[in-house]
Amino acid sequence: MPYYEYRATDEDGNELRDVMEAAAPADVVSELAGRKFRANSVRRLKEKGFSLLGRQGKVSADDLVMFNRHLASLVKTDLPLVPGLKALSRDLGKDRLKVVIERIRKDIAGGSSLREAFSRHPGLFSPFYVNMIEAGERSGNLAGILKQLTAYMQFTLHLRKNIRDALVYPACLLAVCLAVVTLSIVMFLPFVRLWYGDMARAGLQPVPAATGWIALALWLGQRGGVAIVEIAAVVGGISALVAVCVFLARRSSAGRFHVDRIKLGIPLIGLLHKNTAMAHFCRTFGTLLTGGIPVMQALDLLQAASPNAVLMQSIRDMKSQVSEGEPIADALSARSIFPQTLVWIASVGEKRGTLDEAFLDLGEHYEKEAARSAQMIQRVLEPIIVVVMALIVLAAVGGVFIPLLRMAGMMGW
Repeated sequence: MPYYEYRATDEDGNELRDVMEAAAPADVVSELAGRKFRANSVRRLKEKGFSLLGRQGKVSADDLVMFNRHLASLVKTDLPLVPGLKALSRDLGKDRLKVVIERIRKDIAGGSSLREAFSRHPGLFSPFYVNMIEAGERSGNLAGILKQLTAYMQFTLHLRKNIRDALVYPACLLAVCLAVVTLSIVMFLPFVRLWYGDMARAGLQPVPAATGWIALALWLGQRGGVAIVEIAAVVGGISALVAVCVFLARRSSAGRFHVDRIKLGIPLIGLLHKNTAMAHFCRTFGTLLTGGIPVMQALDLLQAASPNAVLMQSIRDMKSQVSEGEPIADALSARSIFPQTLVWIASVGEKRGTLDEAFLDLGEHYEKEAARSAQMIQRVLEPIIVVVMALIVLAAVGGVFIPLLRMAGMMGW
């Protein structure tokens, strides 16, 4: 049945805001009337759907971080979980998250464990998250595990934000430069072409060979906005075709492996992908080990959650070696994707019995390296884009005005 959020007042005028599961809004009103409440508003919570502004009911990473932080505080203070989850569902804003919390609360009230309640919502809570919750329940350190999960989610969110911010500016700069060049071609160069044509017909100056390519600009100018739409459609179509090809290739394990291996080999961008994959691997492995997850189970979860198919294959190979009793550092050293610094620090941590701390420290290190790689890409792309756009503008300006300056010199101006 759907869930409804309602606002009601009691006989003394005190307001109540809560969530209720019901078949229809009329049932909510009837239930409230039986409890001596007057319903002021009843709104159905949207779990999913689409609108012109995007998908409705989608839960963002920020929402999950906030939920996890509140849940950790709730467990740490040793308050009753069921009424605490009820309070959380009132405070959090997203409809889908309210519904999920209500269902988790209902499952726990019915006798389910926290792990069982969370596992019924795989769209929001990954196997990694669910296994960490189970480890916290078994060890009696659920508050500590939730704190680690909050730190891990914040790390992942921060890493994505750094990469996105570093790549957005060059992309915007490229888009602006392309827009300026396109508008110049469509609006300005056709008039220059016509001017040279008039001068040539008057016998004053032939049309320079260097500006012959501006005939294309004349055609674009005659078509006006239609040409811009057509160019945008062609570029968009090519981009969409490339995206579809990559998507289809990644649907198979072999295709995904080759695509991810190519990504790792691209200059600068490959370094960013590798540092990101290492940060995710180390932070996730360290968090799992700190939560008391056995090594083999942690490797299974790592393989399932790996963002890169090459790394996933390396973890799969590692598992076979570790299951035969080899040290984790030796299994890491046999895979070329893992840097020697990572292998050496893991070896020291394994010998000292602090492998979890070693991987958490490595995760922080590679997070900084990933941010540095993103900044390096930004610093390199900015001048390249500026130089390329400057060359295009110089070619257009030179083709138009150099013959004009020559004519002015011939006439003694």
